[in-house]
Amino acid sequence: MAGPDVSLWQALLIVVCALAVLVLLIAERSSRPTARAAGKLVASTAFVLLAISFDAMASDYGLGILVALCLGWLGDALLLSARQPLFLGGLAAFLVSHLCFATAFATRAIDGWVLTISAVASLVLGWCVLRWLRPHLAPAFRWPVVLYVVAILVMLTTAVSLSAAIGRWEPALGALVFAASDLAVARDRFVCPGFVNSVWGLPAYYFAQVVMAVSIVAVA
Repeated sequence: MAGPDVSLWQALLIVVCALAVLVLLIAERSSRPTARAAGKLVASTAFVLLAISFDAMASDYGLGILVALCLGWLGDALLLSARQPLFLGGLAAFLVSHLCFATAFATRAIDGWVLTISAVASLVLGWCVLRWLRPHLAPAFRWPVVLYVVAILVMLTTAVSLSAAIGRWEPALGALVFAASDLAVARDRFVCPGFVNSVWGLPAYYFAQVVMAVSIVAVA
């Protein structure tokens, strides 16, 4: 199915987001914290403004997506620091963001059979991820990470079942790519730190948030 129409202003916001992500990657590579903060916050602000431009507050679905994106903005700001309390705060912000996305998806039609199948698939995926991460987690992170993975699984399950019910690709694609970007964050924080995680994780994350914002007009 064709995607929704995008105005010049909305296209500009998408371009700004993409350019800010490029700045962010360059800053990550060259260890420039000020440019890194600017690139990240400009890119995050762009996807929030994109959601607002789609009249997010006109529907329960749009409002849920907007709140989730704003929590993502907060999480991005908190994760600018590597300090454990701020990282846990960022984790909490993204956990609630995932649940807000799931709540928004649940305000629309849900395909029951697909919900069941995707729930089983998500549980298997979640088990694999936790098994991968568990040896690398300090005690303070174990339960927060488990709760975070559960929130991701709820988001994935509702997104896929919504897309199946309404025949729109945006919710499922956004959720799947968002979940994939979280793997990059987990790998960088707990398993194997390195710029390679940012190379694919950051573009995936911002692409997912833009798709979520676009889904407001696609699903409404």
